[in-house]
Amino acid sequence: MRVDQAALRAVADNFEDLARTVSRTAQCPWRFSGASAGRAYIADGDAWRRAAEGLIADCALWSRAAGEIAASLHTGIARYSEADRVAAAAVG
Repeated sequence: MRVDQAALRAVADNFEDLARTVSRTAQCPWRFSGASAGRAYIADGDAWRRAAEGLIADCALWSRAAGEIAASLHTGIARYSEADRVAAAAVG
């Protein structure tokens, strides 16, 4: 079985890029709250803010997981490359 290392590396790089983008987005300061929603909507604005903060926390966890997937893929590619090199040397 052959592994397309370039394709796998591209997938890993995409996971890294996505993890960085999600992480940066999750770290952006939020300026929305009940106070900015207007007097008639303070409670709704605060509820929306709490819900958004929960989603942001989930995005941060997802970003970390995507980074770990990318690292695992890169490690697997490196191991596969080394095993392929050793096998080729053994064959001559």
